[in-house]
Order: sequence, then structure tokens, then C-alpha cells
Amino acid sequence: ENLLESCFVPRSTIKRLAADIVALSEKHGLDVSQFGGKGCESGRAGHMLQIFIRRDLVDQLAYAAVPYGAVDKKRHPISKWLNSDSNMNFGQARIVAHPKFFMQASCVRMHVVSADPCFHASRPEFQEELTSLL
Repeated sequence: ENLLESCFVPRSTIKRLAADIVALSEKHGLDVSQFGGKGCESGRAGHMLQIFIRRDLVDQLAYAAVPYGAVDKKRHPISKWLNSDSNMNFGQARIVAHPKFFMQASCVRMHVVSADPCFHASRPEFQEELTSLL
């Protein structure tokens, strides 16, 4: 409900909209147990988002970061670190989701997968219904 309020949803509609979102999520098998709804039947509630950025745009759209987002100067620029033989089992990065680049498949590609096969199969329909609901 706090998220909806921060998006300027009128207070008078927040509770109903939140309940509708939980119901829609349950319909499509999305785990909403932390919001008072049902868990997913498979018990596999994980999701993964992969973002692929064209090499010549990496430094323009991403930077190596320390916790809470400040630039990690030891790994800056991030392209140099990624192209090195350095240990890469640590660290954070921040990505600027600039529409100019994220809306062009030749610049950025994103792929999403859900561990729960039921939700993964129904994701496009869920997204359409959620968009209509909002």
C-alpha cells in the first residue's frame, strides 16, 4: 500500500487496488504470500532479470558501485574492470535505465525468467491485465 501511495494513487482507492493486485497475482500463480495472499504452488518463487548492454555503451549506462550506490573508484570505469582478469565474485553495479537506449534492441536487451513455470507461462497475460488494472 505504501508503494501505491508513493505513486500518488488516491488514498480512497489504495486498499481496493492492492487487494485487486493480490487477487490478479494469485490468478496467475505469482507468489504474494508476503502481502497476505497465496504462495505459488511450485514453491519456486524466484525471478531473474538479465540486462545486456552493448559494450560501447557500458560506461555511459553503468558504473561500479559500493553499497548504497557511491562510485567504486577501484573498479571505475566498469568496462575496464569487466575486460580484465580481475576477480569478479564480488561487487555491485548501478545501471541508468535511460529510455533512449533501453527502447532500442540494438543497445540494450532484457530477458526475464521465473522459477515457477506456471507464472512464467502466464507472465504476458498477467502484465496486460495488471496494466489495465492500473
